[in-house]
Amino acid sequence: LHGLQPLDSQWGKLEYLVKLGLRSTSVEIQTIHALAPPHTETRFESAHQGSTIIDSFVNVRELRDQNSLENVVRRGRFAMSPQEPMLFTTGHLRMPADLASGPIQPHYGAGQVHELLFCRIAVDHAVVLDSSSVHERAVPIPDGYDAVKLHNSDDDGDSDPNYYYHEYLLNDDSRAAPLYLVSFTFDPDADHRKRNPVCEQCEHAPATLYCLQDNARFCEHCDADLHSKSKVLEKHSRVLISEVQGNLTLTRCKQHPDMPIQFYDKVTHEPVCVHCKMVGSHSCGDNAHHPLVTINEAYAENLAVLQQDRELVEQKQRHIAAQLQNVDERLRTVHLNASTVERQLRDILKRALDKLQAETQARLNLLLSDESELRRQMHYFEWLESFIRYQKDVVDPVEFLSSCRHHLSLLREAPNEVLTTSPEVLNDCEVQGSLDVVSTPTPSSVLALSARGLGSGSDTARMTTPSSTRARLYSGASQASPMVLRPSHS
Repeated sequence: LHGLQPLDSQWGKLEYLVKLGLRSTSVEIQTIHALAPPHTETRFESAHQGSTIIDSFVNVRELRDQNSLENVVRRGRFAMSPQEPMLFTTGHLRMPADLASGPIQPHYGAGQVHELLFCRIAVDHAVVLDSSSVHERAVPIPDGYDAVKLHNSDDDGDSDPNYYYHEYLLNDDSRAAPLYLVSFTFDPDADHRKRNPVCEQCEHAPATLYCLQDNARFCEHCDADLHSKSKVLEKHSRVLISEVQGNLTLTRCKQHPDMPIQFYDKVTHEPVCVHCKMVGSHSCGDNAHHPLVTINEAYAENLAVLQQDRELVEQKQRHIAAQLQNVDERLRTVHLNASTVERQLRDILKRALDKLQAETQARLNLLLSDESELRRQMHYFEWLESFIRYQKDVVDPVEFLSSCRHHLSLLREAPNEVLTTSPEVLNDCEVQGSLDVVSTPTPSSVLALSARGLGSGSDTARMTTPSSTRARLYSGASQASPMVLRPSHS
């Protein structure tokens, strides 16, 4: 491992990236070690020219087994495969307390050393899957893609400028380059204390005044109590805290806390006080020959540069917004196209079902007619038999003989042959043809929905999608394939 020095260009960049990820200005870098020779990052960028290369930090606490810190340093790369993909994140750094369900864990507090691996990952085309349906250890990346981008449907982070966080799954070790091991400390509450300082004397009341001579913040009560003890103390200059926070000339030098910052070194990008210039870092060596500007001039110049960069960023944002609008329009047309095809498909299905219902009803009508007639005949004979039995118990024998003669006459007049079911009613309904959803290899990559043999002709519904094969939609971890609904022939 090669240790970096605070004056190295990568030191300041990595420190700022950690501050950005934690959204904290209290980050203090302890050490930075390079895991690979300086040309490694350049070779990585060349190998993935044209791809999107993203900065990523990996928490050393989460490394284990084949990807333990020792193994990663020894190999110079992560161990991953299609069977064992690896999760990378970019943006907000989720420290242990973010993942804990209880109180903040002890190692999260101020003064504790944290370790992160700074990596660069190359993502060309990432398929987007819902994180709730993905298990890290069982996610095959579809053909045509090199990563899985996890989307949390409950996360509305895209609309919050203070929160930027994205997750990627990679299974190709050539697409991730571990470059630096960064050790640092930070105080999660330091920024809150800066914005809301408390009195340095009583340590509980809000500070309202700043003493230039004591370089301390006081509440009104402690200020009056301390500075009234002698005539010398009464002469101390005190200003409002709000004036200190916005006044560059009142900002103190880190190396000489009693001295205000007055100059700025544009070569080393360091603030300089009079003591730095006379007896400190800029009193000898190369620094002594660096041109200095006043801190106010440097501040105004940087504000002007930020304004120029902001205009450039706004131009890029407008371009991105136009692209997003174009994508949204294409998404709308795809949904509209799909709705049209769905309506056509439902119409095809409805016509087929209507025909099936009509054919079925025709056969049922014939059978129901036969059934009704047979039941009528059955009921007729039961009716005759019931009445002759009734007469036997009611009338005298002479009259019963007359009734029997008429009863037998009606029986003889009944048909000799019982009606059977209609021979033309057959169980011959069947589905002919097939209903397919296929990807047609045309320049416009057409999804064709076709229904053939349903009714008297052929019905076809066609949905046009963008030409890129990456425009396929994946609803799960496995690669989608053409969906075929093919009823078998009878």
